[in-house]
Amino acid sequence: MILLDTHLWVRRLVPVHALRAAVVSRIKDADRVAVSAISCWEVGMLVAYRRIDLPLPLPEWIGEATVGSGVEIVPIQCDPARLAAALPQHHRDPADRIIIFATYGVRECARQTRALRLSPRASAGSRTSTLVGRGR
Repeated sequence: MILLDTHLWVRRLVPVHALRAAVVSRIKDADRVAVSAISCWEVGMLVAYRRIDLPLPLPEWIGEATVGSGVEIVPIQCDPARLAAALPQHHRDPADRIIIFATYGVRECARQTRALRLSPRASAGSRTSTLVGRGR
């Protein structure tokens, strides 16, 4: 499983700027692709603040961007949310903080993010591999 952050999830489906070939390849090679439930909220906020334009109304886009494209939604759980609160303060975006620990306890997951930097201590509770990329 690979977990995409909100930015890459949207860019993958509404390409304004091409993703790096390595990122595209990693996503294509993944047996499963997922996003955190917080990404659905974050897309809604981006639309509400007119930071992004979607080709469909938000509810339809979310349906197409998940079920329609084979992307799983990882629910927000209590323990990962608690761990996200303890991240160093250089992770200021609340959605990114949740995304970092969305797959806590999932054995085989790479987290594909736009610009998150995880310290070894930050991901120590998770037995997952971590993939960090800039997406471009």
